[in-house]
Amino acid sequence: MKKIFILLLPLLSILIITSCKRDSSGPCGGRKTYYQLSDIDKAKVPYTGADTLIFVSNTNDTAICIGQGKKQFYEKVARIVSMGDCASDTDYYEAYNYKFSTNNFKFILDFNLYKDDLYGLETVHITKNLDTEFRIYLVDINNNSVANFIDSIKIRDDWFKKVTFTNKYFDSNLDKLYYNNQYGVLKIQNRDSTEVWGLITKK
Repeated sequence: MKKIFILLLPLLSILIITSCKRDSSGPCGGRKTYYQLSDIDKAKVPYTGADTLIFVSNTNDTAICIGQGKKQFYEKVARIVSMGDCASDTDYYEAYNYKFSTNNFKFILDFNLYKDDLYGLETVHITKNLDTEFRIYLVDINNNSVANFIDSIKIRDDWFKKVTFTNKYFDSNLDKLYYNNQYGVLKIQNRDSTEVWGLITKK
């Protein structure tokens, strides 16, 4: 019996290895799945790629941000593999990047819409001056049931309604950004409010 088991062992090993081999036509073929952002989600980002945004600071400094285009791409998002799976399929989610040029080095804006790989939520990712990052989950935008929603905010002489705010790295002690789905970025202020930039024009 022991001899028979020893003879069968190589055969069993081959069968186990074969069952986990990638096969493009089988369930372990590493299939790619592409997901589209919903129209509702995309509507929460008001930029077209050809926008002109004008911000003025509390020291009367002006930043003119001119849209340089809107780029669509698909971002790979990791999928959790269950026990016993031969291989993980790959998920790709629709994403967008919005580029802006600026006349003021103090206010450089970069804007992305994508699915967050860590929490699996559609996210607006805004970067100011390369080192100040903000994230807003789309489910929070225009949602009066969340804590970071305010009915309205006054910026200079104008009132903006249904505003969502977030902090740099989600830390309430750091820089703050205000946003709504009609105008996009409304206001950015540093941690001690000594530098505040407010939107005055969106074309």
